[in-house]
Amino acid sequence: YEGRVGHEPKNARCEYGHGTAKKQGGDVEGAMDDFNRTAELRASCSNVDQIGKLRRAQGDAAGAMAEYDKAIVLCDKQIAGAKNRAAESQFYFSRGQAKESKGDIDGAVADYTQAITLSPSQAAGSYNRRGDIRKARGDLRGAIADYQHKFQITHHPDDQETLNKAKAEIGREKQSGQNSSEPNGSNSRPTNAEVIDIPPAQAQFGIKAGNIKVTYADGRSETLTHNGNCMQPHVSPNGDIG
Repeated sequence: YEGRVGHEPKNARCEYGHGTAKKQGGDVEGAMDDFNRTAELRASCSNVDQIGKLRRAQGDAAGAMAEYDKAIVLCDKQIAGAKNRAAESQFYFSRGQAKESKGDIDGAVADYTQAITLSPSQAAGSYNRRGDIRKARGDLRGAIADYQHKFQITHHPDDQETLNKAKAEIGREKQSGQNSSEPNGSNSRPTNAEVIDIPPAQAQFGIKAGNIKVTYADGRSETLTHNGNCMQPHVSPNGDIG
């Protein structure tokens, strides 16, 4: 990529490939420079969001938040200037990702939902992210509905597996409730939620963002998320996870 970027300084694809190579080689700052140029060339809020994730992984929480804010502002402009519903849907999805990265989960869900409303047949990503959030919040049936829609769009084996796992999980919940000696299956109620899989670069700076592990009254535990962006989980008195 070095030669191509040198001859094509305004080629976003080359800049992105160059940045990816630097990231894989451990040159994170160099990668962020290339990703910044990619974002400028593409006017892409997704690329800006990616830069934020890199900064957060390096322990630069303030820098990451600034990048997420920059991505949201860029998405706002793109949404306002969208020429068709499909493009507008994609911009809402990108803004949802930036909001989710920033920790505004409700705002992210609202954007994913709007992306689905605008172009449901092209909203596989929005269905997936909203499904993961619903699952993390304890709304397993809502998650299954979203995973089902995504699989109907993609027909990808991985998406079928995600759907099947969610269905199996709700089956276990029903079985646990039937076998419980306490009313309403209370042995299967969540009792604790904690963040796990925190990258070392974040942990040393006190940034506790990772995946959510939930422990139930019957002793079971499971990891509910896999994107590594979750923070400050809690279990409500009703047993909901948020």
